[in-house]
Amino acid sequence: MYLNKNYKSIKQIRELKRARRKIWVEGHTDNAGKSNMKLSKNRTKFVLMACTDVGIHESKLKSKSIG
Repeated sequence: MYLNKNYKSIKQIRELKRARRKIWVEGHTDNAGKSNMKLSKNRTKFVLMACTDVGIHESKLKSKSIG
């Protein structure tokens, strides 16, 4: 289950799929260690899953986790 404010943003992103463009998702934290890199990857993964849940095809999504 997504937080309502985040889900609203994901639904707005869904409108981009009509533009036939790739959507880049970047997960960010500060640069303090391995645990933050894991957090960054988890954030990215969450957003990717939310995007596919609202109908954005995986082929339109690109991601990068930045520690």
